[in-house]
Amino acid sequence: TISIDVTEYHAPGDANDDGIPDGYANENLGRPVLDWDANNTTTEAWEQETFRATIFGTLDFRDMVDGKLGKILGNHTLTGLYEDRTNDSWSKNVRGSWWADTGLWPGSGAVSNGLSDNFRRIVKSQIYLGPDTRGLSSPDQVRLDGGIEVPFPAIGDTYGIHYFNNTGSVDAGEINTWRIIENISGANIAQSQLESTAFSLQSRFFNDHIVAMYATRNDKQTVYQRLQETVDYGDPSDPASGGRPLRLDLPGINEVDGTFNMDLIQLEDTPASTAEDDTVTWSLVGKYPEELIGDLPFGMDLTAHYYEAESFQPGGISNNVLNQPLASPFGETEEYGFTLSLLENRLSIRMNWFETINASARTGGMNGQLAQVVGRFNFFLTRIADQEDSGGALYPTGYDVDNPANSTGQGALTPLTVPNNTTRNTGTDADLIPFVTSFNEYYQGLIDLIPDKVQSVYNFQINRLESGSINVESTPIRGLNSTQDFVATGKEIDITGRITQNWSLSMNIAQQETVTSNTGPVAIPLSFELEAAIQENFAGEQWGWWAIRDSPVQGEAGTLGTRYSAVTREMRLQAAKDDTASQEQREWRVNLTSRYEFTEGALKGFAVGGSLRYQSEIAGGYPNLLDEFGNVVPDVANPWLGPDSMDGDLFIRYRRQLTDKIDWSIQLNARNLYRSDGAKDIPIAFDPDGTVSLIRIPVEQQFFLTNTFSF
Repeated sequence: TISIDVTEYHAPGDANDDGIPDGYANENLGRPVLDWDANNTTTEAWEQETFRATIFGTLDFRDMVDGKLGKILGNHTLTGLYEDRTNDSWSKNVRGSWWADTGLWPGSGAVSNGLSDNFRRIVKSQIYLGPDTRGLSSPDQVRLDGGIEVPFPAIGDTYGIHYFNNTGSVDAGEINTWRIIENISGANIAQSQLESTAFSLQSRFFNDHIVAMYATRNDKQTVYQRLQETVDYGDPSDPASGGRPLRLDLPGINEVDGTFNMDLIQLEDTPASTAEDDTVTWSLVGKYPEELIGDLPFGMDLTAHYYEAESFQPGGISNNVLNQPLASPFGETEEYGFTLSLLENRLSIRMNWFETINASARTGGMNGQLAQVVGRFNFFLTRIADQEDSGGALYPTGYDVDNPANSTGQGALTPLTVPNNTTRNTGTDADLIPFVTSFNEYYQGLIDLIPDKVQSVYNFQINRLESGSINVESTPIRGLNSTQDFVATGKEIDITGRITQNWSLSMNIAQQETVTSNTGPVAIPLSFELEAAIQENFAGEQWGWWAIRDSPVQGEAGTLGTRYSAVTREMRLQAAKDDTASQEQREWRVNLTSRYEFTEGALKGFAVGGSLRYQSEIAGGYPNLLDEFGNVVPDVANPWLGPDSMDGDLFIRYRRQLTDKIDWSIQLNARNLYRSDGAKDIPIAFDPDGTVSLIRIPVEQQFFLTNTFSF
């Protein structure tokens, strides 16, 4: 993503908040810039060990019984498989984190309030790509025309840094030299063992006019995970730390504070997940019996097919938002159709219809909001902890604790005043929650919003580290995911053939529709339950939590309500798409390829051909509606649609024999010679108001000239 730097002054910009800039002018104002988030280095290793044994045998009655009876009984092949596979994986992620050898510690409450794993200490880069763009009029005038070759920050490098010092009530800008230290942001070790047994029988009857297949399979997967931590932070050598810490908090060794504890890279003794199931597959193909009924006209041949299959995908370590194991995905597919051959097999037409049913399919992260159904409360608690950690006040400036009616300035702002409480830059919103008279009560009030069934799983708590930092801790969910069921139906036609001696073609037309159901059966209702808890008592002077600022230390205008609305909007979107055909899937796809070769006349030796690829339109976003309860919900029946597309290729070839032993051909290929969108950017994502939020760069046109000599 290319952005424009609109920052006029370096930190602090306006140190005394008098409206007059007193920082350093930003020499990069107006320049296009590319952000590089962190400097991660990932090391991974995989090892697989497999034992496989296959046995098969064939019984052919045609060799045993003469005449028609042998042809009727046919031949049969039985195959058996045993496989035992073990997969081991290991990974380690390292990134840079800021450290100061002298001066104020970058992890102090006045700077970042975080150990080396905190996102505020991650080393990020901005790469400037060109000159000031303020005189330009279109994004098309800001385009990359080549690769980017710059030295990225590396561990051990030092840089001059402008940073904020939040010691006082107003940010003060300071300068120091900071060094990049290594932070092990994460590491993992895992092992999966898969044992499979399968048998299949393929039989041919009636002189190969009927071909049948039956197969059964058993799969059992056992998964082991790394040792799990018992506390978030601590010193492994100190029994008082409480057990195995996830991250190191070693007194006096601040350069490894917050780094991952590599002592955890051992497998647990007992499996974390075991899944086993049986599946069956069978099919039947029948060929038109010309010997018995008579020949079909025009050199035709006709076959019909039917197929059923079950599928089982071991789910591994996979849990819902309440840390309950998810069932492994299980599917069933049915296909049927026919194949018609014409013109003595020069032209083949195949029709196929299918239906696939999948239960407990994984939804993934639901656009990042699944983890926030409960995880958003970690954010709420952390921002209040940041306020306390940085020495911020509980009440805003001007708030009269003894007589709230006499409050002035920022202390008098409420959700209904103009301006409202979201414009405050001092204190928290404790004055708007009557029972909150201390930071501890603030934390507990937020935790009390969480139902007991959720708190018993996550165990949110506030811990004070030896370094003095206040840390929000909770029990992580391993393999967090959710499920949905879906039914996909469709049909396809394949046409292939050599129409004449010189002309050949191939065409595929496919149509598919998918209907989902039972999406997020635990996550979605829970998100609505938590939303209702945040909204409760939001009336009169009992403001409740909905309109409370969630980031007082950051001076941001977001509230608990606006933050959590992003979660429930995605959940409502997912729920609204249930029992409707997915418009985020292209319904139609067409592929056509044709070639013609000249074998005589002036064009002898030439060949020309091309291909076309078509895809129908696809949903890229949804408008907003209000439901009967006043909730903002997506209008899934009227999505914002991205365009359909068609792309085409062309080739021309000339071939001739140069000598008795050398053949030469020259071929020109033009890929994407035709593009329905031309060189225009293609919209693929839309905001609720229809504004394009994400585009895809059109496929590039490529031309190749190839000479080939064969001898």
